Amino acid sequence: FFETGELIIQPVVPTLSPAMDIQISSNFERVLFDLSGCDGSSVKSAMQIFRNRGKMRPTTQIFEEASRLFLASRLDDQGIKKQIDKIYQNYNLIIDPHTATGIHAAEAFMSEDNTPMVALGTAHPSKFPEAVEEAIGVRPSLPAGLSSLMERNEKVTYLPNNLFQVKKFIRQHSQNHER
Repeated sequence: FFETGELIIQPVVPTLSPAMDIQISSNFERVLFDLSGCDGSSVKSAMQIFRNRGKMRPTTQIFEEASRLFLASRLDDQGIKKQIDKIYQNYNLIIDPHTATGIHAAEAFMSEDNTPMVALGTAHPSKFPEAVEEAIGVRPSLPAGLSSLMERNEKVTYLPNNLFQVKKFIRQHSQNHER
């Protein structure tokens, strides 16, 4: 969308960044809502066209405003592994594939005047052990607080479909019982 101004349904290609392997982002619909001046009916109509025809082009004004507000970038799996390795080699820091993609975007769009750019880590690298190990030769371990996660007993409490009961349960089991 950010390259062409058109949203098109295409096959989803699995990558090392599964949170980015989506076709129709609900966040995109929210952005359209904001860019359309909170015109819910026009967004609903545009999304219906998208679902029926497999493509949709918002107004030129919406595309121009989106392009003014947002920059977009992407990496293939090799680029993700290269970025993970680069950060590891330069900073001795192990990052996950999503964070690698974010850092790549930050570096790609850093202004010529070297305005500082912030890229936030989005997941723990141990969530993607194979990808990280392929990139740097080190398999990330779980954080200390989660190291026994797979051996822990699962606790499940079934509640009725009743808002009052759910709120009551949360109040009774929260750390601050006075709320």
